[in-house]
Amino acid sequence: MNARTQFDAGPLSWVKGEIDQAMRAGADALREFAAGGAIDVAKFHAGVAHLHQANGALAIVGLDGVTRVAEELEGLLADIGKGVVAGEPAVFALCARVITAITGYLEQLMSGAANQPLRLFPIYSELVAARNGGDAQKADQADLYFPDLSPRPPRRERMPVTLHSEEAPRYFRDQRTRYQRGFLKWLKNDASGNEGAQDMFEAVRAIEQTQGLTSQR
Repeated sequence: MNARTQFDAGPLSWVKGEIDQAMRAGADALREFAAGGAIDVAKFHAGVAHLHQANGALAIVGLDGVTRVAEELEGLLADIGKGVVAGEPAVFALCARVITAITGYLEQLMSGAANQPLRLFPIYSELVAARNGGDAQKADQADLYFPDLSPRPPRRERMPVTLHSEEAPRYFRDQRTRYQRGFLKWLKNDASGNEGAQDMFEAVRAIEQTQGLTSQR
């Protein structure tokens, strides 16, 4: 589900110093708060404020996937502040690892890596689990999937398909099964590899034929 996206590192380079500084300050404040036995609440709020500042800068440069991870981190800290999640050492250690993962990801972008936020999904899953009683199943890869919808789709070669409400669930389920079957063939890279890619293509095209709006296509 992850698209290799050409990322313009120019805007990021303008604010990266600010992001790094805010991330470091946030991490330092949270670490001091955790080490102090939760005495200095001001340290906690300072850490949250610094990370919120970094989050805003990430949103400005259009890093939606990374911003989503940072938002989940803010959500976890908000839960700690409300007493919904216990401020245990393991939780603050997770926060520190998230900050490291985000800053490391930004460094990779500056070095020319593709913008593939799904690389952050493992740490994102841990964040979601921490907020939901250890249930990582609530994390969805689609949360970090932000495809580029700016190009216009090609002219249709077939007439659109109109589905009745009772037909739609089975139709989409069949196409999902077809795509997954083709994906498995393709992953095995055996003699049926080309057939697997064709199955995936036809499944996606079958779904596209049911979409009326350009953005949905």
